[in-house]
Amino acid sequence: MLQKNKKKITILGLGIFFFVGVAFFAWNRGVTQFFFQSDKAEKQFITTYSAHKDFATIYPLITEAREIVQKNPRHDGAYQSLAQSYFTIGAFDRARDALLKAVEIVPDNDAYWSFLGRTYQRLKAYPDAAAAYAHALELDRSRVEYYTQLAWLYYFRFEGDDMLKSYDILKQGLERFPDDKDLLFDITRYYLYENKMEEFAYYAPRYLVVDPTDQGGFKKELEKYKKSK
Repeated sequence: MLQKNKKKITILGLGIFFFVGVAFFAWNRGVTQFFFQSDKAEKQFITTYSAHKDFATIYPLITEAREIVQKNPRHDGAYQSLAQSYFTIGAFDRARDALLKAVEIVPDNDAYWSFLGRTYQRLKAYPDAAAAYAHALELDRSRVEYYTQLAWLYYFRFEGDDMLKSYDILKQGLERFPDDKDLLFDITRYYLYENKMEEFAYYAPRYLVVDPTDQGGFKKELEKYKKSK
């Protein structure tokens, strides 16, 4: 009887081990199948991107990061490295997929979300880019570039009410950083582009205080506006 029980326990244990092993293999395959494709798919990838001037330098980095991911599918840094390599050679769809894994593993990493926004932007997936940039900003409101990234996207890639969101975002940034040169430059030039001269005349002097060299060429436009009143 004892031997029978031992046999049952052994079979049960092997069954559990097999089930867990299959489950892990399936999960691991789901994580890595994008990066470890068939030889044919890999040859196609190499053919598509090998003409890029940095490919010879980048491809070994891709191979190295893939090996890390294969050993440790939860290594967010390896996915970020893959994304950077893919982004550099213009494989933006692969960069996006690598970053989606990175933010799945570490969802509160604002830099990953910002990078994902840039990648979506390159793919012309502008609503997704805006969502990623907004999430980065939500995670860290101390980064001026997150305000300018999101505002630029809304201004140049959206229309109507969505385009107007760019002003609100820059104003939010200026509430925290009232003398920031980049924020002031962007909001001043956007108002100028839209010929909203009263608003332009409000922000232009503030910009000229922080940038007396007037890289935006706002002083001349401001003088013209004052003369026209």
